Amino acid sequence: MVKLKYFLIFLLMSGVCISQTPPYQDLSHESEVFGRSKNYRIYLPEGYGQSTKRYPVIYFFHGNGGRYYMDPSANPEYELLGELVNKYQVIMVMWDGNIEESNRRPYNTGNRIHVRYQIQMKDYFPEFVDHIDTNYRTLNNRENRGIIGFSMGGFMSMVMAGKYPDMVSAITNMVGSPEFFLGYPDNHTLYPLRYLFDNLKDVSVRMHNMDNCPLVYLNNEIINAAA
Repeated sequence: MVKLKYFLIFLLMSGVCISQTPPYQDLSHESEVFGRSKNYRIYLPEGYGQSTKRYPVIYFFHGNGGRYYMDPSANPEYELLGELVNKYQVIMVMWDGNIEESNRRPYNTGNRIHVRYQIQMKDYFPEFVDHIDTNYRTLNNRENRGIIGFSMGGFMSMVMAGKYPDMVSAITNMVGSPEFFLGYPDNHTLYPLRYLFDNLKDVSVRMHNMDNCPLVYLNNEIINAAA
C-alpha cells in the first residue's frame, strides 16, 4: 500500500526534471451542490491507461485567491508534481474552492462578513469524491484517500477530515489558517482548530509552520493542541 503520509510530506518539495507536456488534465463535472459545472485538475500516474490497477487519491486544496489551476501564495511546481505522482503511483486531484467568479475568496469562510452563500463545501466534498471514484480507477476507501492544503486550504483540509474521518485517513496542513467562521449567512459559527482535534483522532495529521508566517504563533497553538 502506498504510504500516503510520505507522499503528502514531499508533495511540494520536488526538484526533478520538467516534462515536455503537462502531466495533468483540466476537466469539469456537473455539481448538484453548486448547480453548475465545476472545474478540477487531475494528475494520472504513468501507466494508468495501460492497466487495470486502482490507485490511492490525494486531494489538493488551494489557498485564498487560488483556483484549481493556480495558488499564487503556495506557488507549487505544477509541472514537477507529475513526477511525484508517477513515483508514488497515486492520482492527485486539485479541486476548485471558488463559489462565484466575482469573489476571489474561496470556500464561503473567513470572518463573519465572508460567510455569504448557502453553498457549503462540506456538502461538495463527498459529491466531488464520488465523481472521482466513479470516473477513475481509485482505491475508494479512507485508507487510500488523503488531503494536502495550503493556508486557507490547510484549514479546509482539517475541516473536511474532521467532518468525514470515515473518508480521509491522512492530511497535511501547510501554514493553515487557525480559525474561521463556517456556515450560512444567517447561521454561522467560529471553527477554532486548536479545540477540535477530537474530530481528527483517527486521522494522521502532519502540520507545517513557517517562522516568517504572520500566523506563526497561532499555528504553534494548533500544533501544541494536536500534541
